[in-house]
Amino acid sequence: MTTPETAPETQTEQTDIAAQEDAKTFTEDYVRKLRAENAKLRTEGKANAEAARRLAEIEEQSKSESQKLTERIARAEAQVAEYQAKEQRSAWAAQVGQESGVPAHRLHSRVNQFSNSVFGNAQISLQR
Repeated sequence: MTTPETAPETQTEQTDIAAQEDAKTFTEDYVRKLRAENAKLRTEGKANAEAARRLAEIEEQSKSESQKLTERIARAEAQVAEYQAKEQRSAWAAQVGQESGVPAHRLHSRVNQFSNSVFGNAQISLQR
């Protein structure tokens, strides 16, 4: 139940809010409140980033030596596979260039597009 004393205040507040939205100007108090909230969120964000960094450090420290080596091997194998794919594309470009008379350096982009298309389609087929 609203008393006659609070009804005009509520009406005035609603009018103020509507006027602020229409004019796109805000009271100094409202701006201070927004800035304080923004500062709080920035501080929390920094604290969360620091906590995430510390958690990653703890997780890294808690890994066994074999887990670390397994991850290192996986990264190395991925890098070797990438190098092998580049080498294969270069060999294809050289072969096509030799057979067609087009310099291999001009064929690299076409070979890359072709191999990406072939490997992409192969991966899609395997997923089905």
